[in-house]
Amino acid sequence: MDERCQCLLLARNERLLLTGEMADIHVFCGPRVWNLHRAILCPVSTWFQKAVGNRWLSTYPRYIVLDNKSPVMMYNLFYYLYTDKTHPLLKESLGNPKTIFEACGNVLETSKYFGAKDFQSLLAGPLDRVFERQVSLLERLRDAMGEDTWNSPDFDAILPDATFVAEFFRFAKLVYSDDFFKPTRKVVQSFFKKAGFQAFRNKRFQHKISKVPGLASDLLRVLVVEVMDMD
Repeated sequence: MDERCQCLLLARNERLLLTGEMADIHVFCGPRVWNLHRAILCPVSTWFQKAVGNRWLSTYPRYIVLDNKSPVMMYNLFYYLYTDKTHPLLKESLGNPKTIFEACGNVLETSKYFGAKDFQSLLAGPLDRVFERQVSLLERLRDAMGEDTWNSPDFDAILPDATFVAEFFRFAKLVYSDDFFKPTRKVVQSFFKKAGFQAFRNKRFQHKISKVPGLASDLLRVLVVEVMDMD
């Protein structure tokens, strides 16, 4: 499908989400009600495929009640699945260094629950910008303190954003807790690559890496590829 046709299709989908025209699924979540479309949701969500995907069922519209889900996160999910775009409010949370990891965690959990693997793909850009910022800060520290910055026993404390390390590794544990999140693992690995794998020189980083099953072996694989590409 060419770019123009895809833009027209997504614009039509956004209109359907906003108007609820021709809806054959009604989703209730807290105070919110969405009039949605089986043809849009089922191909991109295994949860909805199982719930309403049987094309032989004739009792439509179907009604779904989601009592234990956040209406805000549900709308973020529907907005992305319909438009292939990040909702402005979610984009704001992902653009804030203080809320990005919590927002990323919410996206991953929602993505997994509803079997909507593509939903997690919207995390790559915001995380990449946060990692670039942290690496830039680290480079400035190295220029000020010398090459032994990464070896400092107080490394976490000297970071301008002192919460980054703890939140980053908490997020990494979530990403490596389930194979469903494999697409996001490359984003986690990219931080170490951007930092020139200098984290391997810091004992506290080494310890934190060892506490995330699978991360060390993945980073070694990425490092080997990086070295081979340099030859």
